[in-house]
Amino acid sequence: MITIITLALLVALQSPSADSGMSSLEKRRLDALFELAEAKWYRAQIENSLSRLLRPDFDAAKDQTLKRLNGQLTASEAALSEIRANADSSGLNLRLAEARQKHLAQKVSLASKDLRTYFEQELADANQLEIEIKQRLKVIQNELDSPVSLPPVVVVRQPDIQPILTNIFVSPPPAAPNTRPNPTASTLPTSGNSLESLTGRDVVSGPKDELLYRLIKPGKFQMGCLEGDRCDADETAHSVVLTKAFWIGKIEVPAGTYAKFAEETGRPMPKPPLDNGSWNNVAGPINRVTYQDAADYCKWAQGRLPSEAEWEYAARGGSSTVYSWGNAPDPDRARYSGNDKAKELRHRFKNSGPVAGGSFPVNSWGLADMIGNVSEWVADYYSSYPSETVTDPKGPSDGKFRIARGGSFASDPKQLRLAKREKLGPLDSANRIGFRCVLDSPLAVPASK
Repeated sequence: MITIITLALLVALQSPSADSGMSSLEKRRLDALFELAEAKWYRAQIENSLSRLLRPDFDAAKDQTLKRLNGQLTASEAALSEIRANADSSGLNLRLAEARQKHLAQKVSLASKDLRTYFEQELADANQLEIEIKQRLKVIQNELDSPVSLPPVVVVRQPDIQPILTNIFVSPPPAAPNTRPNPTASTLPTSGNSLESLTGRDVVSGPKDELLYRLIKPGKFQMGCLEGDRCDADETAHSVVLTKAFWIGKIEVPAGTYAKFAEETGRPMPKPPLDNGSWNNVAGPINRVTYQDAADYCKWAQGRLPSEAEWEYAARGGSSTVYSWGNAPDPDRARYSGNDKAKELRHRFKNSGPVAGGSFPVNSWGLADMIGNVSEWVADYYSSYPSETVTDPKGPSDGKFRIARGGSFASDPKQLRLAKREKLGPLDSANRIGFRCVLDSPLAVPASK
């Protein structure tokens, strides 16, 4: 492990980016190299722990792991008590300490019950972290190598992690010319967006906001209230054909990214909610934004708000159920209120705010928090649904009301249904309303420098 870290340091220090006058891009590259070396070291530690479970000293490995985790938990509890004693009850430090304490408690519980599952989960998280860091490195390296503005770098999803600095900076091959005819309703797939089918152009970095956007391929689906659902009058089931691919944000727009937009455009930040005073939690989703706030951000990000049909198609992730995971609500899959599974769960979700993007499992197309957390503005004016098949619907050209979709941390299970529509005035805003953006063609917009 020492060799891996030393190699990363030597390569980084010998590069021009180690110079005191290095650019911000070069600094980002150096930081990412350090992060990657640390992630590889951590993964190797977990793999070593897993291998010990196969040897006679299994009990010693379990005892050592539980001792380490309990020590971390005790230290976390002491730090949390100190912060509370200092009356820092509304600051970022308290929220971070509480989240860390809760996370460690969950780790201890899992390790005590099933040590192998614990290590396998840790290993999966470590592998995903390496993938994300390598994605950032490719974006940075492409910008460093480009003397002029180029299309944003496409992230290649790698199933296996290679040794450090091997193939990190290899750009994906250019796309073959598109000689196929435009799709029609009869030739469109009804799925094909699964994580297993990802190719080199399925995940891109936003040209302006640098958030991850996932490709959603054309297709046909049933929109509105499906069989077995508790339908509202405005959820008439109908077929929708989407003939164009689009890229949609993997997570809801974070407060920190929105702050960058506000600073560049001279726009004031929304009034912070009680659960995120002064917008200290930059990873949490921006909220208390109006429809126009959301539309203006997406335009700044060189994209747009998704249409209502695009939103539901992406949220369903190929499913035809009440929720993207099935027909029953699940507190382990979404941030919401009104769950009666247990009193402690009900309390956990009640009177609280949204959480950082990706805190819950993604849907089958790799999108986080399409259900719950914050409701999301879509582009359409509110109107009733048709009953016949429609192609690329955009809603009426004008109207009095807008629409938010997906439910929020304050929603009960009925409001979380994929078919549920929330009618709002365009000037409405609340700590339960946020948004995510769509890019029509990332290859047509310049990469940000």
